[in-house]
Amino acid sequence: MINKKAFTIVIAVLIVGLIIGSFFDYQISTFLVQKNNGLGIFFAAFGEWPGYAVLSFFSGFTFILGLKHYRKVWGGWVLMGSAVIGVGCAAFFQGKAVYSINAYNMVEKTLFPGLLVGTGLMILPVLAGLFFGNKAHNKELWRITFFGLVAIGISIGLVTIVKHIPDRPRYRLVVSNPNVDFYPWWKICKEKDTLIQTYGISKEDFKSFPSGHVGITSAMFLSVYIPMLLEMKKPEMWKRIFFYVTCAYILFLAYTRILAGAHYLSDVAAGGIISVSIYLGLIFFLDKYAKKIEEEQTKSLSE
Repeated sequence: MINKKAFTIVIAVLIVGLIIGSFFDYQISTFLVQKNNGLGIFFAAFGEWPGYAVLSFFSGFTFILGLKHYRKVWGGWVLMGSAVIGVGCAAFFQGKAVYSINAYNMVEKTLFPGLLVGTGLMILPVLAGLFFGNKAHNKELWRITFFGLVAIGISIGLVTIVKHIPDRPRYRLVVSNPNVDFYPWWKICKEKDTLIQTYGISKEDFKSFPSGHVGITSAMFLSVYIPMLLEMKKPEMWKRIFFYVTCAYILFLAYTRILAGAHYLSDVAAGGIISVSIYLGLIFFLDKYAKKIEEEQTKSLSE
């Protein structure tokens, strides 16, 4: 079974980060930010890829199950349709992030080549999903991958919606433009439109809270289901490995976002809180199905 306590601890740690950031966001960023840092630039463009890779893998897996195993015709189309949408979203959003300069998304001028690169980056995880989905024996696995896609979609959507509520200026904008003030995460920047019109500031620079990179990459936590999907031996060991690798990567990615001046500590913590809470809810929802599938797989391996 999935260790729900471990996910609860992650959320608790993120809440602590949000509280600390509420008091010391500006000071922490002042200490950590390095302008034009190569690490920050690289992970601004490609840091979300592991999250999108999970989305693409689940999409490929869901598509093949919808094509081969699901009995109801309409159900098969729902699975395949959601899978196509999942891959499309992964390629599109990854493509938007590829051409980044110092964490600035230059979407208007480079969207098409970005989409080509984004699509290319999704090919391998999609093919892996199709391959292992074709080898899957348990027809009920569609519940894991399909509802995983739904949860990722909810996470991305909710983080995106919340970004447009406070319109928080990014740290890099605050320190580069004396006309822009620092705003704590709970305070709405009502001067956004005036600042954009007056100084020609990009709308992207008012999307500091919460962190989309951390929110999207938190989809890696769903990799704890991969041992079940692949019917791996020693599944509990692999679950722990996937879980701790995810924790380490997201912690590192959060650091690179602060390093680039794109986010504050409270931003990355909030992005994680939103997404991990959704995935914890998914785990509770899938609990009875996952338990049944694991029992059948254990029985099959022992025979």
